Amino acid sequence: MRRAKLGPTLFGLVAGVAFLGGLLFFGRPIPLDLPLNSAGASALAVPAETRVPPADQAAAPVILPPVDAAADAKAGDHASRPSRPPVTAEAKPGDTTLKLLTRMGVSADDARAAARTVGTVWNPHDLRPGQKVTLSVQGGRLQSFRLALGPAREIAAARNESGNFIAEDQARPTSAVRTFGAGKIATSLSRAVADAGIPMAVVGEMIRAFSYDVDFQREVKAGDTFAMLYDHVHDEAGEPTSVGHLVYAEMVLSGKPLRLYRFALPNGEAGFYNALGENTRKPLLRTPVDGASITSGFGMRFHPILGFSRMHQGVDFGVPSGTPVYAAGDGKVVQAGRNGGYGNYVEIEHSQQYATAYAHLSGFAAGLRDGQRVRQGEVIGYVGMTGLATGPHLHYEVHYRSAAIDPLSVKMPATTRLAGADLKAFQAVRRSIDGELERARPGLVAHADGHTISAP
Repeated sequence: MRRAKLGPTLFGLVAGVAFLGGLLFFGRPIPLDLPLNSAGASALAVPAETRVPPADQAAAPVILPPVDAAADAKAGDHASRPSRPPVTAEAKPGDTTLKLLTRMGVSADDARAAARTVGTVWNPHDLRPGQKVTLSVQGGRLQSFRLALGPAREIAAARNESGNFIAEDQARPTSAVRTFGAGKIATSLSRAVADAGIPMAVVGEMIRAFSYDVDFQREVKAGDTFAMLYDHVHDEAGEPTSVGHLVYAEMVLSGKPLRLYRFALPNGEAGFYNALGENTRKPLLRTPVDGASITSGFGMRFHPILGFSRMHQGVDFGVPSGTPVYAAGDGKVVQAGRNGGYGNYVEIEHSQQYATAYAHLSGFAAGLRDGQRVRQGEVIGYVGMTGLATGPHLHYEVHYRSAAIDPLSVKMPATTRLAGADLKAFQAVRRSIDGELERARPGLVAHADGHTISAP
């Protein structure tokens, strides 16, 4: 891959755009006390020092009016024409760099020259729908453009002193803003977090963190509350690019507070810990599929296909076909294939005592085979309705010493508890987060003694 070096023109243009964008964004005061909405939700922006890898979010395209090439030629002096503010558009399915630039109003000659130059540092065939281009036009001519490829990468191109385009594959500047959100559940958790304006990516991270200890189908009720502290990532112009990591999560379920802090070990491995420094990660997930509702529990039941009652040795989770199924814990695949009425079936041995089984799958993860080692949370297959099934769902079993037990009744200890230097480092992180929570809403602070008072 060749890499052309940028001259002063590109750096000047990019720096200028970044400076103006910064003035527009950072020139606005950030309110420290925001009113609660009808759902009891609030938002607090506190600058964060960390940078978090973002993922692009969709934005409505702004289309640049077409350039009148004939008028340009007649005028003879491009510099006399006024410059236009930078504009942004998103790539659509079937777009190439050339198509995208011309659709934004760039002249055919400029678009071809710019696309050809970009091709020296990046493969134009890698353009994907949703990726955003920001361009600058002066005197009717394209002066520079930037293509955001991902969270922290972009392709930038600009004219040099000779008027030719040069391009570079470079890091994309981003910054994280610490954001607080909270609310009270009236009808459902999904509705409450939506009313609070908390991105679903953050909510999903919170659900996964609590999923070892909380049955979201049966234990979350109206009147329960939640609070989250997370990093919201912006680009240098103040435009949101993605949501970063969840930093803190609290749920108060039937009056019982549960609190989790994100903490990274010296080796870089991050996880969620309670106030005592116990990792929430357990040997087995309680729900190995996202967005599921329980359609049939453990115990005797009337089988809808066989027409008689028999023991239902697992739990059925109703989810659409194709939904990924995760390994409930680290272990070895002892069977991956067809298994009678179970249809497509996977069984994983986690220890000498525990094993899990997953049935009615529409298919298996690529390369999955008997004897393979898998990690907790790794995709092993996809929801389906193979075998004796009346509709798409995941049949999930937990075996203890070869006997099936109720997956929802399994209570397991934490895998690790911090000690020594790691515990001291975690306590420092927890105190810092507690300070941010206190500033976000006085009274909302988790304490190691297990008691929390959440301000109304």
